[in-house]
Amino acid sequence: MRKFGWTRIATLSRISRGLLAVVATIAIVPAAAAEQSSGTPQNTPTQGTVGPIESGFIIAPDVRFTQVNDRAATLVGAYGGWMTEHTVLIGAGGYWLANGARDFEMAYGGPVVEWLVHGDRTIAFGARGLVGGGRATLGGTLGDLFGVRTDQVAAPSLNRGDHRGRPVGTDGRRGLTSSSLVIVRDDFFIAEPQAIVSVRAARWLHVDAGVGYRLIAGAENLDDRLGGVSGTISVKFGQ
Repeated sequence: MRKFGWTRIATLSRISRGLLAVVATIAIVPAAAAEQSSGTPQNTPTQGTVGPIESGFIIAPDVRFTQVNDRAATLVGAYGGWMTEHTVLIGAGGYWLANGARDFEMAYGGPVVEWLVHGDRTIAFGARGLVGGGRATLGGTLGDLFGVRTDQVAAPSLNRGDHRGRPVGTDGRRGLTSSSLVIVRDDFFIAEPQAIVSVRAARWLHVDAGVGYRLIAGAENLDDRLGGVSGTISVKFGQ
């Protein structure tokens, strides 16, 4: 009787262990399958966030304060173009003297390229450059503009001409001397690099300030009078 009891207990124990094994198997297999289906494969690279490239057209009215022919000058104008990723702008611009007169005129323009560092942040730094051409008309004495040091100039073509680097007007006297007042017109080549700071006032509005230098060539006697340092303030609309 005691032997039968122990045998029955051993049988029930084996049956219990078998049932526990089956239950454990049923619980583990779905969990492992779920983990395998939701987990990232070991050889699959992690994907980054992909967003659209922010590019667009901008326009920027611009004011430059400088000196032309040893006189205070204000150049006004604008530039515009296509800005890519708040970093590179390719476009064109043009400027002219706002305080000009008959003997004090200057205008130029050409392609413009701008490059910014951290252009998508509130404050950005960069460079801007214009390369092109223009025309200027300046007044002064014949001695100052052409280096004439004689009392009488025996050159009839200087009285009234429209030649490159020649006077286009005089003070009306028949004979020209070094003290004669003349007006000179000439065309020139310009390269104008600038260092700029750009402040984002809104998503579509930036205020820029910078310092640049006008490099002038091809105007013969006027090169030094047209070139010089300038300070600039511009407001960019767009992007």
